[in-house]
Amino acid sequence: MEDFDLYILVGRKRLKLIYSQNRKDLRSFRYENNSFTPFYFFSDNNSSLVGEKAKLKFNSSNNNAHYNYFELIKEVTKTFNFFGNEQNIKLLIVRAVEKLINEFLNEIIFSTKNIYELKDKINLNLVFYSDINENEINLVNDLFKKEGFTKTKSFNYNYLLLNYLDLYRKVGSFKGYITSDS
Repeated sequence: MEDFDLYILVGRKRLKLIYSQNRKDLRSFRYENNSFTPFYFFSDNNSSLVGEKAKLKFNSSNNNAHYNYFELIKEVTKTFNFFGNEQNIKLLIVRAVEKLINEFLNEIIFSTKNIYELKDKINLNLVFYSDINENEINLVNDLFKKEGFTKTKSFNYNYLLLNYLDLYRKVGSFKGYITSDS
């Protein structure tokens, strides 16, 4: 049941979960019927939300709704309420991804287990768009490892694309590439 790989595409404004159950084919997980999830997060004493529903809370000025994660983490003492526990704002990305993975486990894997029971067994690949700086990539990678995701790897989207293009020469045999992930 735990024989799957997860890829979380991380950008400043959006998240995307991609999975593989056979180590070959990649499929996009459509959370809330969208291929990309807006990077909004809401949590209070009773529930947590990510994506469009959290965006609605944020737009209605709810103090427990958050947006613009990579700006929020610059306030090193800032916290957020996660089911009654105050946590450092840096952990918001981990909790948002955990929410996505739990939904994936329920909808695709039909698992009775949750992320907290499986996090040390999941092959988690964090793929960062070019709008994320190297120091931010290192921070997020370290956060996931500290939170128990022991099989975490991080990649830069543009480097993956360039390596693939070089390996399979899908765009010809010239030496220069221009990439865009927006």
